[in-house]
Amino acid sequence: IHNNSYASVILDTLYGGSHPEVFFSEKVFNAIAHQQLFFYGGSAGSIERLRQAGYHVFEEIIDLSYDQISNDQERVIAFTNSVLKFANRPIQEVQRDYMSMFDKIQENLQTFNNKKFSAKIDQAIALAFERRQK
Repeated sequence: IHNNSYASVILDTLYGGSHPEVFFSEKVFNAIAHQQLFFYGGSAGSIERLRQAGYHVFEEIIDLSYDQISNDQERVIAFTNSVLKFANRPIQEVQRDYMSMFDKIQENLQTFNNKKFSAKIDQAIALAFERRQK
């Protein structure tokens, strides 16, 4: 499925509430590794942190205004609306948008490969297990 999808919808482990910090699990990097556009639902500011880390977030074709909403419930509604707006378009438009972003998608993959994230992903998985045990 990953190899046949234009986009990935990701709602990450920590979304806010008692853990409002920005936290990236392996999920977003999985989409990047599979060369997909992505909708990333995490704590407020997560998309901006990805951008600051050197990743393209495709604001040209995806409504990312949800990333600025601090209220968790309002953010998830805006996130859902953004996904639906994108997904309800004709497949030909989605294909066209994917192809128009393909250079950026490739740059994301290159950035991912250059940053040596394997250790960070291992740390993220360990932290997720640790928090699950509590």
